Amino acid sequence: MIVTVPILLLIGRGFLHALVATDRGRSLARSVVIIGAGDEGQRLIAKLLDGQDNTVIIRGVFDDRKSRVPSAVYGLAVRGTTDDLLDFAGQSPVDEVIIALPLHAEYRLRSLCDKLKALAVDVRLSLEPLAESFRVRGMGYVGDIPVLNVVNRPLKNWCGFAKILEDKVLGALLLVFLGPLLALIAILIKIDSKGPVFFFKNVLVLTTK
Repeated sequence: MIVTVPILLLIGRGFLHALVATDRGRSLARSVVIIGAGDEGQRLIAKLLDGQDNTVIIRGVFDDRKSRVPSAVYGLAVRGTTDDLLDFAGQSPVDEVIIALPLHAEYRLRSLCDKLKALAVDVRLSLEPLAESFRVRGMGYVGDIPVLNVVNRPLKNWCGFAKILEDKVLGALLLVFLGPLLALIAILIKIDSKGPVFFFKNVLVLTTK
């Protein structure tokens, strides 16, 4: 029982990875487009392409700049401006739009978010510039103020309770399965030796006190 559950979990995880790696599994992947062909977008695309997540498919790159726009980024075509993105999303499957622009460009970011509300997609803001300096673990709120989680306390909230419960359950299961074996060993020790089953010894420790 104890061995069977982890084996089944590993088999199931391997099956899902194999499914996603096939052409059929592509239908389960997320179709993503990137807004921004500048330095931020190029770093984001490079990390996505170098990653091991096969569930992310980059459909294209879009940029509203009028100059210094490359024709492609790491082999991905720059398909035009965000106006072209609105038409592209109506013709091709798009699940997510990731905005990869400088975080200090607040007005530009806000206008883009308002513009993309016309699409039935998830719009995300890349924090890749911050992720280079901090390992962002998520986002939370302190009151009404949004904050980024960079260091989480180990065994926080329900994780601590789950760890205690896991220790108790595993300990009880091991005791049930190994109890008869331990009892048999104790009987054999008692038959073979006149002394007690458990060995006790007083140790004298010399200290400077």
